Amino acid sequence: MPMLRRVVALAAGSLFLASCAVPGQGAPGSLASWDGQTVTSSQVDAITQAWDDETDGAQIVTRRVALTYELLGDAFIDAAAEAGTPVREGDARSLAQMWLTAAGIENPEPGPEVVASTHAIAALYALTTVPDGRALIEEAAAALEEDGTFSPRVGEFTTEQLITSITQAYTIADSLGLGDQSFIAFSRVSGFADADQPWAAHE
Repeated sequence: MPMLRRVVALAAGSLFLASCAVPGQGAPGSLASWDGQTVTSSQVDAITQAWDDETDGAQIVTRRVALTYELLGDAFIDAAAEAGTPVREGDARSLAQMWLTAAGIENPEPGPEVVASTHAIAALYALTTVPDGRALIEEAAAALEEDGTFSPRVGEFTTEQLITSITQAYTIADSLGLGDQSFIAFSRVSGFADADQPWAAHE
């Protein structure tokens, strides 16, 4: 085969492979889809990088954590309002500033990714403090588990894993005596665990 034709054929093959998704992964670049939204790898990268940049590396938010809150954040915020313990965007910005200050940042001005993450994290924490909170958390998580589509790269989402992770966060907050900053411990909460699939490349 002439060299030019070989180059064209290889390029076409590369484009074809790039457009293919691993079974169960959904659209190329997608990490998860649910309830009309698709979360891409680049979105999750932006969130984790924002936390790293704005805390000078003091606060690490993993890809699984970022994806969990990106998918369930709005549900947590709505549920907290429904349960009578609303967390508003202004509250989230103030909490983010408190968080960054605790991380040693002077005069912090949290960006949109950090504020949005803090909003979701604080709403989840607020739900754990009210009687109906667990039921509302489980309701949202069960819907995601049932109807969501996930890339094998991020593992498997389950309600059980989410509740286990929340319990661990609550234990950490209590043991450290975080008090009104207990929501910070919830920056470790994730509903994802390793998937039992041979092609999974964990995030």
